[in-house]
Amino acid sequence: MPRYVFNLIVGDQKYVIDDHGMEIDTLHEVHTNALRVLAHTFPFVSDHLRSSCRISIMLPSGQTVLTVIPPELAANEVIRKKAG
Repeated sequence: MPRYVFNLIVGDQKYVIDDHGMEIDTLHEVHTNALRVLAHTFPFVSDHLRSSCRISIMLPSGQTVLTVIPPELAANEVIRKKAG
């Protein structure tokens, strides 16, 4: 089972959520866990930094395997693309 490390990134600041990582079976579960973390932290991020809030998911080797943005930002991006 792969081990994944979750980092919260807000603006230029990187916050390590878990130094040791978590063993998770599938990328779907990894994505779901990242969304859960964002749901709990996003309300506390200053409005002017929200557009740069994301979770970077890495292997212990440092290789990034997935980046997750808050669903609120993804929905806004879809609306902007449709309007443009």
